[in-house]
Amino acid sequence: MGSKIIAASVALCLLYAALTQAMTLSGTGLKPNCRCLETFSKFIHPQFRLNEELNNECDNIEVIITVTTGISVCVDPSAPWVQGIIKKNSLQAGNRDK
Repeated sequence: MGSKIIAASVALCLLYAALTQAMTLSGTGLKPNCRCLETFSKFIHPQFRLNEELNNECDNIEVIITVTTGISVCVDPSAPWVQGIIKKNSLQAGNRDK
């Protein structure tokens, strides 16, 4: 049990450090339709994800994940694990349209 807590704590610390490099542009006024300046490609475990959002209003699709700390993170849409999120959300959107 103790090793799981330590591993989770280390993972959260590493995630937090990396997230500062991939935070969204929300509220900066740089491009109103686009929110991502940089992307983060390392895997974010589903237990740390509160919300997954797709932004199709830019030249390239943006995938924005809100993690358990409340930070919104732009993730690399070409990463294989992010492709799964895009596919899942596209399927869910298709089912809502029916």
